[in-house]
Amino acid sequence: MHNYDNRESVWGGVRMCKTDDLIKALRIYYKCTECYASLYDFKSSEIIMSCEEEFSEIFCASYSRICSHFSKEPSFVFVNGFEMYSGFVVEEEGREYAVVLGPAFTADPFKDKRLYGKTLYMAANGDTEKVKSFLYHASIVDKSKFVDNTGLCYFMTTGKVLKELEYKEEADERFKDIGRTIEQSMFEMREEGIDNFYPLARQDMVLDCVRRGNLHGVKQLLSDYQRHNVFKWSRDDILNYKLIYTSAMVLVYRTSVEAGMVESISAMIFKSFCDELDDCNSYSQIKSLFDRIIIDYTQRIADINMEKHQNIHFRPIVKNALDYINNHLHENITVSEISCYCSVSESNLRKKFKEDVGENIIFYIAKQKVSEAKTLLRYSDYSIIEISEYLSFSSQSYFTNVFKKVCGTTPAEYRNSFEINR
Repeated sequence: MHNYDNRESVWGGVRMCKTDDLIKALRIYYKCTECYASLYDFKSSEIIMSCEEEFSEIFCASYSRICSHFSKEPSFVFVNGFEMYSGFVVEEEGREYAVVLGPAFTADPFKDKRLYGKTLYMAANGDTEKVKSFLYHASIVDKSKFVDNTGLCYFMTTGKVLKELEYKEEADERFKDIGRTIEQSMFEMREEGIDNFYPLARQDMVLDCVRRGNLHGVKQLLSDYQRHNVFKWSRDDILNYKLIYTSAMVLVYRTSVEAGMVESISAMIFKSFCDELDDCNSYSQIKSLFDRIIIDYTQRIADINMEKHQNIHFRPIVKNALDYINNHLHENITVSEISCYCSVSESNLRKKFKEDVGENIIFYIAKQKVSEAKTLLRYSDYSIIEISEYLSFSSQSYFTNVFKKVCGTTPAEYRNSFEINR
């Protein structure tokens, strides 16, 4: 127990009344005592001042729970058995803050192996060197000195001197197990050399395979994905997997657009993925859906890349014709319109198009429209007649005839084949 005169004083002759003055007092306190000091804002749940920038990152996660136990007079807590904190609540400019002192280590962290499964290790994302670098500047104090330092800080920031201030041993147990499960699991994974996330290098490999239309590479990496221990976003396992695979699919969606896929098509596939994901109730269903969609993205980009490669050697007139068709696919395209756009006769256009592309221009237009129709049949809820009208076919029956000529099956049969396989 520590005795103080029961009187009030001032810091610098003026009672602290502004947040800036409070922060200034804490910085002076830190320089004098080398005891870590921070100011925690209850409203924003953030550390608004700390003795070191890196310190705030490491300990912010612990503070919200610790600070909820502080009152207007100083009290003490122990975290994880060897990190000692003290603190008290102050009100400045109509806002409540917690002045937090610590952690002060009551044991040498380099000799206490518990460190590597505890708060610092978790906060530093398993970076042992970062932890050690930080701890070289951390103080090791006995409890009596830490209590004295707490009384000094209370006096400097509030202008009050406590008659007595004591540390109760029962406080040792209050925060014994903060984050114990998470910290221990991270420690174990680090020790075993297991990542608890899907490494960035692996993510880049998957996205690069999608971007290049490399189906074989994507399939190989997808089979490897489930062997990684992915960090849990939710205690609900199914929800956790849905969140993980949705975030991954967002990256694939963006990559496909960057690789040249029409954004509306890519968005439609992504929306279909989200809709189907809602109905999944097991990991195998989620993984199967994810694999199927990402392979479809990759195949489409492979087709786009193949077309780009083939187009390199096409004559300018043919390239212009292809651009016109792609940009007006939802319209009733005629050879006459295309020839006017390319400033050549219809006969000349037909001849050169067949020589370069290997198909007559009418059949090519039909194939492109059918390709668009296949995407809409698979990933949208549009009716067959709506798709027919959207692609400017003269009638549903004509659309069905063209579709069957190109694909060997009717639009309804094509759509039903995917309904059965889901």
